[in-house]
This record gives sequence, C-alpha cells and structure tokens, in this order.
Amino acid sequence: MRIARHALTGLIRPYPDEQTTLDLIDRQILLHPDAPALIFGEQQLSYSQLDRLANEIALMLLEQGAQPGRLLPLLVADGLELPLTIVAAMKAGIPFVPMDSRWPTDRTTALLATLGTDLLVASPRTPASAGAAGRRIEIDAAKLTGAAERPDVARPARPDIFYGFFTSGTTGLPKCTLNHHRGLLNRFTTMTRMFGGGHVALQNSRSVFDSSLWQLLWPLTSGGTVVMPVREGLLDLEQTVHQIGRHGVTITDFVPSIFAVLADLLHSDAGLTRQAASLRRVLLGGEAINVAAVRRFHEVLPHVEFTNTYGPTEASIGSVFHTFGEPPPDGHEIPIGRPIDNTSVLVVDEELNPLGPGRTGELLIGGDCVGYGYLADPERTARSFLDNPFSDVAGERLYRTGDLGQFREDGLLYFIGRADDQIKLRGVRIEPTEVEDALIRLPGIREVKVFADGELDRAQLIAAVVSDRPVTADLLDAARAVLPPEFVPDRFVRLDRLPLSPNGKADRRALAAAVRQAEAGQESRTAVTGVQARVEQLWAEVLPSTGRDAGASFFDLGGTSLSAQRLALSLRGAFGRPITVRDVVHNPTVAALTALLESDGEQAPDPADQVLADQWLDAWSQQRPAPAVPPGSILLTGATGFIGSYLLQALLRRTSATISCLVRAEDRQAAVDLLGSRLDYYQLADALSDPRVRIEVGDLALPRWGLTDERFAELADSVDAIVHSGAQVNLVTPYPKLRATNVTSVRTLIELARRGRPKAIHHLSTLSVLPRATAVDEDTCLVEENLPGDGYSQSKWCAERLLTAAREQGLPVDIYRLGEVMPHTRTGIVSHTGSLTEMLLESCGRLGVGVHTGAVSDFSPVEAVADFIARAVAEPSPANPSGSCYHVAGMRDLPLDEVLDQLSTTAGLTEVKYPEFWQLLQEEASNEAAPEAVRKLALVLPEQPEDEFAPLADQFFTSTSPAFRRNFLARCDELGLRWPDIDTTVLQRWCRGAAAVTRK
Repeated sequence: MRIARHALTGLIRPYPDEQTTLDLIDRQILLHPDAPALIFGEQQLSYSQLDRLANEIALMLLEQGAQPGRLLPLLVADGLELPLTIVAAMKAGIPFVPMDSRWPTDRTTALLATLGTDLLVASPRTPASAGAAGRRIEIDAAKLTGAAERPDVARPARPDIFYGFFTSGTTGLPKCTLNHHRGLLNRFTTMTRMFGGGHVALQNSRSVFDSSLWQLLWPLTSGGTVVMPVREGLLDLEQTVHQIGRHGVTITDFVPSIFAVLADLLHSDAGLTRQAASLRRVLLGGEAINVAAVRRFHEVLPHVEFTNTYGPTEASIGSVFHTFGEPPPDGHEIPIGRPIDNTSVLVVDEELNPLGPGRTGELLIGGDCVGYGYLADPERTARSFLDNPFSDVAGERLYRTGDLGQFREDGLLYFIGRADDQIKLRGVRIEPTEVEDALIRLPGIREVKVFADGELDRAQLIAAVVSDRPVTADLLDAARAVLPPEFVPDRFVRLDRLPLSPNGKADRRALAAAVRQAEAGQESRTAVTGVQARVEQLWAEVLPSTGRDAGASFFDLGGTSLSAQRLALSLRGAFGRPITVRDVVHNPTVAALTALLESDGEQAPDPADQVLADQWLDAWSQQRPAPAVPPGSILLTGATGFIGSYLLQALLRRTSATISCLVRAEDRQAAVDLLGSRLDYYQLADALSDPRVRIEVGDLALPRWGLTDERFAELADSVDAIVHSGAQVNLVTPYPKLRATNVTSVRTLIELARRGRPKAIHHLSTLSVLPRATAVDEDTCLVEENLPGDGYSQSKWCAERLLTAAREQGLPVDIYRLGEVMPHTRTGIVSHTGSLTEMLLESCGRLGVGVHTGAVSDFSPVEAVADFIARAVAEPSPANPSGSCYHVAGMRDLPLDEVLDQLSTTAGLTEVKYPEFWQLLQEEASNEAAPEAVRKLALVLPEQPEDEFAPLADQFFTSTSPAFRRNFLARCDELGLRWPDIDTTVLQRWCRGAAAVTRK
C-alpha cells in the first residue's frame, strides 16, 4: 500500500457525539429563542419562530407525498420560504435538490425525470410557469401558523444524504451530485472554530449554488443571523452594500469577478465604503482571485480579513481554506491554502503517484467532505470517486477534481488550472459540451464551440459558430430560451469555419485568435461626437465585441449584470457624473448613454419638434374613392403580431379575398416559419393552410417596405384594401426609435393606396393619442396642443395626422382606435408582446403580490376587436364612403381591480400597497433574468412612494363623454355585431393565461 508522503492533511477533530447540522440549529433555538434568525426585506423571524414554522412545513411535506430519504426538488424563489423549507426538510429526513425557476422549462422537466419525481416545492414568488410539469407543494410563510408539532420521524444521521446539486455535465445534461450530512457538519464546525459565532451573514448566492448553504445554515448553527436581501441579483452592487450597512452584515461570500467590481465601487464612493464598514470577513471562491482587486478593497476597508476557499460541489462546498489580512505584494499569487479539519488534499500524476513540492498534478480530495457521487450514474461516479489506496489519508474514497495544482515550499497549495476543457467562469463550472449541445440545436447553427476568453474577472464565455444566418440579437434570445442564465455565452462570433487541430478536432486555443480576427473588421464607421467616442471606448473595454453601432443594445450584444456594473463605474469615473447601473439598464445603447451624458443632468431633448414636422403631407390632386364593395384582394401588415394574427383569421372567415401578409424576415421560408409559429402560439395554425394566404417579405421600416419597384407597382395594381395592423409597440421607446416603422411606413402606405386601382385604408391606432383631461369622441380632432408625451403615442398621433390629411385629399381611410385589447375569451393566451394590462398581470403573478390600482378602462377581447375590423373591411359603409374613426372599446368600462382580484384568487397573491409593489417591481426588473413584461412595466410605472393609492389610473384611458363610442356602436348595429360579455369565467381564463407566462 502506497504512502502519500506529500499529502496535506487538516487537523483531525472529533464532532459532537452523533450530531448533525440540525442538532446544532436545535441547540441555538434553545439558547437564543428570541434572537433574530432570518431577515428578508422587512420580515424577521426569531429562532423560536423558525423552529415552529419549520415544524409545520415538515408536516406539510410529509402529508403531501414527500418521502424521507427521497430527493425533493426545491423551486423556492428568494424569501423566508427557502431556509424554512431546508430546515423543515432536515426535520422530516428529506434530502433536497435546489432548482432555479429561471431555467428553461424543458431543462426543468428533464431534471425532474432524472430525480424520478414529479413532486416539487414552490413559494409565492415562484413563477407559475416554473416546474409546470410537476405537482407543486406551495409554501407561503405568511400563511403559516406555527402551531404544528415536530414530525415523528427518525432524525437524519451523518451518513444520510443531505442534499444534491445539479452541475454542468460533459454529456450535454447536468449531473446531480449527492452529499451527506457529515460533510456539511464538518464544514460548519470548522468555520465556527476559525471565525467564531454570532455572525450576521448576507445570503449572496442563489440557491442553486452550493455556497448558498453555508450562508443560509451556518449562521443558524452558531447563534448568528441570516440576511436574505429582496433579490436584485448582483446587478446592482450598490444595493448589496446598502443591505450590508442596513443590517450590520459581518460576513459574506463573493465570486472574485464580482468582488473586483465591488472593490472598484467602494474605492470610488466613500459613502458606500462607510456602509460596508460592518464587514469583518469576506470569503472568496469559485475562480482565481485578482490580487489588485483585493488590494483596492484593503485600501478602503483595511480591517476586513479574507478567506480564499476552494472545493468542488462533490466535496461539501469547500475543503481548502487560506485566510489572510494584508494582500500579498504585486506579482504574487494568493494560494488556496490548506485542507480544513478532517480532510486531505493530494497532488498526483496521471498514474496517481503523489508529487512533491513545485510539481504540478491533479488534485485529489479525501476525508469527511467527500460526497457519494452522482445520482443514477455509477459509471461517472466510478471514474471520479476512487477507492483510497493511501494509508495516511483518512476516508474510504478520494475525489478526482480534474483541477491542477501544486504544493510549494511554503507548505500551501496553489491552483494552476484544469486538466480538461471545463471552464470556471464567474464562480460557475461550465462543461463546454453542455452549452454546445444546446446551441447546436438552434436553427441555422451548423457548428459551434465555446471557450473562455480574457483574464481573471474580465473573462467572458465566447461561442464561435458556423451558421447559415448572420449572428444577431435573436441568437442570444434563442440561447437564453434553452440554457440557464449562467451558461449563456456573452458573445457569439460567426466564423466561416472552425480551426482544427492536427487530429481533426476543433482547436479551442486557435479559436480566440480567429474570433479576434473576425471581430476586427466589424468596427463602426459612423462619425461620432467626443462624448460618444469616449462612451464607445469605455463600452468596448467591458464588452470587447466591436461589431456594433450607436443604436445596438448593450444586453443584446452580450452585456450582463456584471459588465453593466463595470460600465456604470467607468462612465462615472470618466465623466464625473453619478451614473448608476440602472442608468445603463434604462439607456442600453451608446446613443442613449451619450444623450444622457450630454444632457448635463437635464432631460434629453424633446422629440416633439420632429413629431410636429413629420405630420405634414404633401398635397395631390383629388382622386375618386374606392367603391363601397367587398374587397377581392387585401394587403395585411402586422400579421405576426397579437391583433394581426387574429385579424388574419377573421378576414379569412369574413371575406372571400386573397390576403397578402407583409412579414419582416430574411427570406420567404423564414417568413412562413415566423408567421406559422405565431399562429400556432395563438392556436390559429389552420389559417396558414388556407390557399388564399400569400406571403410578402418586407420591412415597414425600409423605403417602400424593402419591396422592389416592380413588386410595389404590382401590389398597387392588384390590392383593393390595405389593413395596416403593423407597428412597433413599445411603451418606453422614444419617438425617434419608432419613427421609421410607425410613421414613415404610413407615408409608404399612402403612396401605395394612391397608385393603381382605388383602394381603402384600414388603420389600427390607439386611444392613447387622445387627450385625457377633456371629454372627447370619435370626431375629436387631434391638435398640436394635445400632443401625447410618450414616444409610442406620439408615433400613432403623427400617423393619424398623415392619414387624416390623406382622407381630406380623397383616400377612403377608416381609423380604429383600440384600448386595452385582452386575450381570447376562450383560450386566455396572452400576447407575445404584452399590453399594459397583461404586463401588470404577469408582473403581479411573478412577484406573488396584488395591488389596488383605481384604474378603469375597456378590456376588449381580441377576437371581438378582430371580428369588428374584419366585418368593417368586408362590408364598406355606403353612408361613409370616405371613411370614419371608431373607438373599438367594450360596451362598458371595467375596473382593473376586478381583474386583479380574480388573479389574486387564481394565483393566491398577497395584497400590498403601491409603494411596496413599485419597489418589488424595480428590484425584480434589475435582475438580468427578469421577464420582459417585468422590465417594461418597471420603466412605465411612476414612483409614488408616499401615497398609498396606486397612480395607475393615469396609465389607462377612461372615456369621459357619453358620445365616446357613438360611431362604433352605430357601426356594430349596422353590421349586426354583439360585443361579448366579460364575466367571471372570462376573467379566470385571462388570469390563468397571465399567471402561466414568464417572458424570455
């Protein structure tokens, strides 16, 4: 039997007799029943309350089918429910596996199958769509009474499985590591011996990372307090510092890449440094440490001590520590240190022979920290977990980490790198094959390789692709739909081919050079101002890809929460302005950031002058109107939109016309695929199979919609009516960004209508073009004094002014002003773009809260809106040959609170006042993984923190005139149409549809 002469072994220390982590927590409950144990936002639980509520949850788990010894998935979003459920699982003897509600649905479904269960635990903040394939046990801390007794089941023993974590796998699927109670107990008792007890710890890691376990549980074993911030991710480190200062946090954990940005932030702001002064220790781990960042941090907070931690998930979080106060001199590395109590580390060659100081080899870990291996994967377990052949190393098995390291003469262990292609980025282990397996399935991708590029905390995950299509922001969106957020590449670079090594495999080392060469030719040639040039320079430092223009979105080009924080700090330093990460989120383009910086703190120039200039239409000679007969050929724009999809179906049903659908796409097949996918989403797929449907590839934002002169002339000669449903609908985008699609396209529309055969225009507009303060009807003229304030409404106002002028010159123009168009009364399927109401419903469901709005508006089912317009197109009105304006709104206005009350019943929401709702919304929107509906709503809703009444009423149009719907009602009578009633059943369907969606 060989002797491990150069192994490092921690101190051998016995544990308390037959105890586990649960016993240590129970002891603190007895010693400090009234001391604060858990803090989440404004909520706080004492140790005795923690005990009682965890007892109740433990009984709930057992009663609803969870079984001792069988892994239970936790999709418990941030909140008190997370630590309560973990403690409850210990009390019930149930091992758990944290899962992320942000993971793609297919991934979650596959992992539930891997676990062999459809049972999962959720909380009020867990999105309804997360884990939809499983049976949910809903845990709501606010509804617990704490009256239950501890369940009468066997207490966990040290050899029992405690928990599992999914980590990246080389086969394209994650693998579930299994750990026992002994490993975590050893880690916690070592931490208490080294750091003392009574700490206030900030839970800085998400629950799917094993470092969250020490943050959530170790303080409870040593009389401390766990602070769980209302999650904003790590997007806004200023908020993290505010939490540290508010609660007196003494210890927390950072991934070095995030810590480096924190060090820069504290170095730049003395006020934030004062808030962070309660810190006594910072743990670092997951990747190499930037020594310069530690030095910057030490300069402003010299009393803080650091502990570098090393250890894979397979070995109970971390098994090697190195504690230091003074950073090492420049040019020196920070070691990962020595094994903690009851663990060992060896450095071995390929034959597993121990290596001496200064020689690099693979790291093997032994002792009490080594877990059981991988769930239902004995082959992979056998490859990584070896029988221990060394007589002086404790434990039956050794774990092969795949990491390279070496002992040095100082008796400490140093990390060198990896023995394989595995990537460690921002503290996350990434197997390239898992990412590549997901990306290769995306449309147009023929080959793909991913690799890490950049040093230390500046490293990025790059995907080099050989693709049939150009690399656009759509590819990033598609990747986000199939990969966890941490696995989504920061940049995609298109190559003609992947460089190969001599053995014919992709040469990952040569990829970096090929990528840089490919990006070198993509520099913007746009002339820029001095400020813009500086913004672009700083942008390029945090987002190295140079293929961009001033209008490209930072996040569409691969920007993350971390790089956005870096950019905000760089802009702050360069311009001396208090730029925050929220400024980057709200101004995500070079042009927008330049405008913000050039505004000198004032509001950016008002685009109203451009709107007023765009409203004028050149005169032409009067022409005869189109005859009042059913059209034989219709051109429909916006067929891939929410209303446009239903319009296509309604026009097919109400007319015998051929319908040409203008679709923006690269080619005809892509247009067919896009329209088909949208129709399929709304359960309207049969419409595309109708032989009367024609596909016209075009783009409203381009001159003449991108059509050739010949094709434009052919349409002018063949079309009888144009139904203009197409528009860019974005409530937060300024007018200049919407101008081409929403205004210039209308000029093209008028030109097409004037040429060839006479034809009618049917234009979809919005009630938001109308003034709010006065009584209006359908004949109210739009005047400059009442120009709307937001960009979208301005663009629709300008389009209406152009069309009104065209009507005055002889073109028949019907305008349909729409209000709050809601999902179909039968299916409840929400729109893929999101109306204001849908965004509010989805956000309430996402946050798990309801709010009183005081808003009143029409809530019109989309099928009714589409049917009215289709009937009006099919049966032109002889009484109004030049056209009219219709307020397409329900027979009566409905309080929005009736809809929200139904959602509260459907989804079990907690009622909050508007200030709290607004704050929760802003915090969730700051999370880079937040659904689009949440992000958009956060930008739309006003802040009113001191008023209990929600200022939402001003966001919805409410009619104030008895004649508001006069033309619309008369036309309904003329067409023999009856508007559907909005009853409780319809509200339930709408709410179920909204609750089931989390936008990508």
